[in-house]
Formats: sequence, C-alpha cells, structure tokens
Amino acid sequence: MVAFYSFSDYIQTITKNYCKIMNKNEDGLAIGGNFTYDAQVKSVKDNCVTFALPHDLTGVYFLPQNSQINPHTLFKIGCFWPIKVNKIIKRFRQKENYSYPETWIYVTPQNFPTDDYVKHHPLGSKVTGIVKHQYHSGDCLIHLAPDVECTVNSHQHFHKGQEISCKLQSYNSQTKKLSINII
Repeated sequence: MVAFYSFSDYIQTITKNYCKIMNKNEDGLAIGGNFTYDAQVKSVKDNCVTFALPHDLTGVYFLPQNSQINPHTLFKIGCFWPIKVNKIIKRFRQKENYSYPETWIYVTPQNFPTDDYVKHHPLGSKVTGIVKHQYHSGDCLIHLAPDVECTVNSHQHFHKGQEISCKLQSYNSQTKKLSINII
C-alpha cells in the first residue's frame, strides 16, 4: 500500500499512472493507432456502448445518428468484440477545490454483421429478405440475415413473414446503413 502525504501527491501519482497506461499496454504496444483489441461489453445504454479495455480502462462507442443498428440486440453484456481505438482525450476536471484526471477513450467496434454481409453479397447482387414489419407510412423493415436489417420505402402491401427479392444498392460503412430496392 502506498501512503500519500497530500491530495496533490495522490493526483500526480494517478496522472503518471494514466500516462503510463495510455502510452503502453502490457505487451509494450501503444494503446491507439491501428491496433485491434478484444474488449468486453460492460454496458449498453441508449446509443452508447462501453467496453472494458486492458488496465481497467473503459472505451466508449457512440452509435452514429442515422445508424440502423439496435445496440441492445447486437452488443450483449459480457461478450467480447474486436475494437479499434479512435481517439484518446485526457483532461483535468475541476471539482470544488481539487482537480482530477479524466480520460475518454473513443473506440469503434470492428466486424459488424452488416460489414460481413456486404463482403459476402457485393453491391448490385440480388438477395432475398423477409418482411418483419410494414409501417403505416409504407416503409418496410426487411430482415436479410441475423442482425442485418434495413428499411425500404415501398407503396406495395406486404405481409409480415413474406419473402421478397431485393437488390443491394448502397452501403455506408460509417453509419452501417444498407440500402436496397425491391425487385
């Protein structure tokens, strides 16, 4: 156990330890850059997923605004995901008479199901999907594969569970949004 003589000694020690952790992991590699880590999902709330990183650090992933990903079905608590560190922000937070270090690690999960689906079914290819739901606006939720769904605007009437043929039009890898046309 380490004894501290003042609160400022404690803060300096924590800051030094954070700097060591942020610069090297247990293998001597820098956290960040082009490295991929297997991280465990700690929690899922609204559009934010937190991951447990090496050295008891926490990585945060915020889903994009127009994302078609439902984080509660895709990211199960306790499961491991390969993640890549995007950005590390270190700053001191003021609270009453002292400041403490705060570190935010922004990460991006790798190998989304939509990424794998687009690799196996290139754009322009014909695929079959199952209608999961048709909304009053005419939009249909189409299930293409496990954890791969997309919404298409159609003026045709479909029944839940009906199998339809469609063509992959485009894919945005940032928002993980897949666009299809019904044929």
